[in-house]
Amino acid sequence: MVSQGANFPPRGFAGYLLALVAIGMSLTEIYLAVTGGMDAIFERPMFYMAAAAIIFLVSPSKKTETTSPQWSRGIVTLLGVAAVVSVAWLLWEFDRLLERTRYVDDVLLTDVVFGIVCIVLVLEATRRAINLTLPLIALFFLVYTYFGPWMPWEFKHGGIGFLDIIDHFYMTDGGLWSAPMYVFVNYMFLFILFGAVLDASGAGKIYIDFAFLLTGRMRGGPAKAAVVASALSGTISGSATANIVTTGTFTIPLMKKMGYRPHIAGAVETAASTGGQIMPPIMGTAAFLLAEFTGTSYFTIIKISVIPALLYFMSVFVFVHLEAAKNDIRGLSWEDLPDILNTIARALVFLIPPAVLIYFMVAGRSVQYAGVSGIIATIISMMLLGTVEYIYEGVQERRFSARRALDYLRSGSGKLVRALVRGAQQCAPIAAACATAGIIIGATTITGLGLKFSSIVVSASGGSLFLGIILVGVASFVLGMGLPSSSAYIVLATMAAPALIDLGGMSAVTAHMIIFWFSLDSCYTPPVCIPAYTAAAIAEADPMKTGWTSFKAAKGLYVIPFLFAYSPAILLNGSLAEIILVTLTTGIALAAGMAGLSGYLIGRATWAERGGLLLGAFMMLWPALAIQGSGFVLLAILVIFQFARHGGWTFQKQLLGGSAPKSG
Repeated sequence: MVSQGANFPPRGFAGYLLALVAIGMSLTEIYLAVTGGMDAIFERPMFYMAAAAIIFLVSPSKKTETTSPQWSRGIVTLLGVAAVVSVAWLLWEFDRLLERTRYVDDVLLTDVVFGIVCIVLVLEATRRAINLTLPLIALFFLVYTYFGPWMPWEFKHGGIGFLDIIDHFYMTDGGLWSAPMYVFVNYMFLFILFGAVLDASGAGKIYIDFAFLLTGRMRGGPAKAAVVASALSGTISGSATANIVTTGTFTIPLMKKMGYRPHIAGAVETAASTGGQIMPPIMGTAAFLLAEFTGTSYFTIIKISVIPALLYFMSVFVFVHLEAAKNDIRGLSWEDLPDILNTIARALVFLIPPAVLIYFMVAGRSVQYAGVSGIIATIISMMLLGTVEYIYEGVQERRFSARRALDYLRSGSGKLVRALVRGAQQCAPIAAACATAGIIIGATTITGLGLKFSSIVVSASGGSLFLGIILVGVASFVLGMGLPSSSAYIVLATMAAPALIDLGGMSAVTAHMIIFWFSLDSCYTPPVCIPAYTAAAIAEADPMKTGWTSFKAAKGLYVIPFLFAYSPAILLNGSLAEIILVTLTTGIALAAGMAGLSGYLIGRATWAERGGLLLGAFMMLWPALAIQGSGFVLLAILVIFQFARHGGWTFQKQLLGGSAPKSG
């Protein structure tokens, strides 16, 4: 990713130029959100052009780091210029492209040259910004589009001519500039910018302090704080890796200090941070794609995601608690916690921006309006805190200094400018990935591959919805080894969503929610799980051990998607009684499942008790009242056995580990 590459911006003229491009990119995004945007064939290439400049001139490949020969860095610069020029041609020819009839009017020689250059350099930009996997997949789809008559079995099609490929993928909104780029320009960029401004304001640190204040005294307090902080940090970043870097730097060392083994500390942070991508109101970048692909308002996606997200975080919280109880890990002392009044006051201020965001969505305003309002609310919050700090210091010293007021103003302005730069920096790789994903979508559309793949999945599953969901999960697991969650979601949504709809007769939203949740498994499932490896590096733990432990802690991300299909009330598709019932049964099932996996409930569990807990959890998830009732009875019996064997249960003993002071 660009954010993980060279320092941004680089020094000298290039640094000033790229900072100017990034700031202009961010300000243009805000302007378009306020004014309503431009025509697709102008707006989307324009944003990619800016992103390409950032990628090629800021994120050099391994062979062209600053120590590489001058000629090698010159090639990178030349590639960046070529990428910009190939897109600038579209903007120059905008009027002609707007009036021409696609696939009918002539494709000029200059269109062909610039189209080839643009497509090749989109793939190269994606390789530099993310990895090689997505460009290779897109390249396969390009080859498939042209060589259709030579493809085997049901994958054969009539083939698309070379000029039509240039026309479709480069000169229209059916390829590079299709739905993913639309979502990026209209939603993703704006909300990532909101998160960058919120992060620059210091909200991330405040959320972490607030989480420690809520849970720090509990048994295993730092780990529980990681869960709460990651849930709150979902309002800042929808990226699991970004959440780990933000919260894990504080929580992982404390978890280790309190007695958690390094790989468990890393796994807890990974599982919790992954949940940031499903936690409203921002969620991950794939959630915006989900809304676009299904034709559903983003607020609806937020609304139906609340219960599943809370259930997931509850399951991770239970895992953390059971690990702490099993290893007798207690909470922090009062002296180790942040100042109560100061933390609460600051937390309340920085809860205003997400609240403003949600308010305007509930009020029926557009997503763009809500996003800009959130950014403005964040700036006002920064100004409010700065003013309070200035007044407080003035009262303490009994004088008010104009110089200090200027320092506060300069500091706040600098934070805002850096947020504009950082927002564009974070968005550049996403823009490249969205353009590359457009190739996959364009090929699927023009060749009819989506319908063919859907029929193959339906045939392979034998008409079984359960088996079909498993096949999608397996495909997600394979794709997740090389793709970020948003890219994996795009590929699966394009190919597999129609199959799930055909198999289960479910709504498009339900099918896409299943795929969306499965696409997150690349964050925590070995052998390739970058967020888990990031957490392992902070924890100084074995990466694979951390990955497998996070896989166990994040089991809810594999279980809950099945409920979308078989218990739709969890997505608010049912009566109030059904919604309450499925929430309770799922919560009990996830808690029992975590107890079975951990081998601890009230005390250490025997293998028979662990098997009974897992069986009871499975029965509680079964969409039939009789089986759920039987599962509840089984779990109640196991709890009674645990009571008898381990001498009862007290709030102080279980939640606080006996560390709370005795009452008079």
